[in-house]
Amino acid sequence: VPTRDRMNWVSLVVTSEGRQFLVTDPNGRELINLLLTTLPDVPEGTGDCLKRVILMSLYNLSINQMGLLMIMDKKELHNELTKNIEDDMNPELRLLSLRLLLSLTMQIPSCQIYDNINRSVPKSKINELTNTTDADMRLLAKDIISNLQQAASKFTDKPENRPFLEFNKCKRKPGDDKSSCSLLKLA
Repeated sequence: VPTRDRMNWVSLVVTSEGRQFLVTDPNGRELINLLLTTLPDVPEGTGDCLKRVILMSLYNLSINQMGLLMIMDKKELHNELTKNIEDDMNPELRLLSLRLLLSLTMQIPSCQIYDNINRSVPKSKINELTNTTDADMRLLAKDIISNLQQAASKFTDKPENRPFLEFNKCKRKPGDDKSSCSLLKLA
């Protein structure tokens, strides 16, 4: 991606036209991948400003349906969000990570993506945050849990109060691929 384009990427994710450009243009998709691969390598403390900009940009990108699908199942992103949510020392990065995670869990499209997100998010920490005094964090945590419960009921036959079913234990109709995961009754 040319240097001039890198300098304008923050402006691009603010508008719907910019988000659409990023997800449809090859250079835009390359930039998104660069953001995703750079985020885990940004140093703690000194790089927090850059992390904030990347997290806000990815959140804005997630507003676009194609953008959301591009980043929804990225394990390096899940790992970074988990690290930020579990870090008690940086409430701003935690809040931005919770906002992005809420966006990622809004309408999980497949059993495989549900399983990947469900395995990687720090559910115990998110549950803990439902009782925090910070109203924004508390609401985000409750909404994330609600989204995961809705996805669990959509992709599994287990009641919401039981442990989540792992993807590899889902029963699919013959010929269905992992991305469409139509479930049958559990044996």
